[in-house]
Amino acid sequence: MNALLIALAGLIGFAVAGNPPDAAKLEPLPIDSMGLPKDATVQKPGIARVTGHYPTPAWRFDHWKTEVDGSTIKLTPYGLNQQRPDQMVAQVLMPFNLPKVLAGLRPGKYTVVVNGSNKKLSSQLTVKEAEMERGFPYLDAAKVAEFVTTTDQAQVTVSGNLPDAGWHPLAAEVKVGEGIIWVYPWAERKRSAFAAEMLKAAEWKVRLPALPAGDYRVIVEGRDREQGLTLKVSAAD
Repeated sequence: MNALLIALAGLIGFAVAGNPPDAAKLEPLPIDSMGLPKDATVQKPGIARVTGHYPTPAWRFDHWKTEVDGSTIKLTPYGLNQQRPDQMVAQVLMPFNLPKVLAGLRPGKYTVVVNGSNKKLSSQLTVKEAEMERGFPYLDAAKVAEFVTTTDQAQVTVSGNLPDAGWHPLAAEVKVGEGIIWVYPWAERKRSAFAAEMLKAAEWKVRLPALPAGDYRVIVEGRDREQGLTLKVSAAD
């Protein structure tokens, strides 16, 4: 009888989870392709775009792991399986298209390598000189209200430190994807201007647009790391 039930479950394309997922266990995601811009400068950082697929709808993107080793940039997209032990999840591959801003690079030629759970991809990126330079702060903290309604505009507060006194905060940029909100706290400096090499504190208050009901992962980009936040949007009464 048990064998029959298992066979039927397989036929309808569903699976029941076995052991509960380990919330601390993050795994590289399967990747399909990557694309890089052809006109990146230190003022207009390049954006790598990586396509792939979540193994099931229960998976979500968590963060990028970024390593810069000389002229090689290594990127790994990590995901988390949120399937509960009592949950049935359709065995359907869910596509994703993830951006990664390649800011803070010196002018020169780079090899960008994306490591997925299924394969490794690489491509060449050229970063050109420019008078102005854009980048992100070293992240100190980022926060957002965990629960809002569809009529609210949640505010993300980002605090951090700019590399030196010559940097000045710009307006932050917000990109909304499928269940993911990317927050880019931009700053800029004139490359030819002298500035004392001391950290400069800065803060950004970023209003998110009104969002449909659902669970969102808010990713705040920093020079040294990313910070992921959780936002739940409920339907207004």
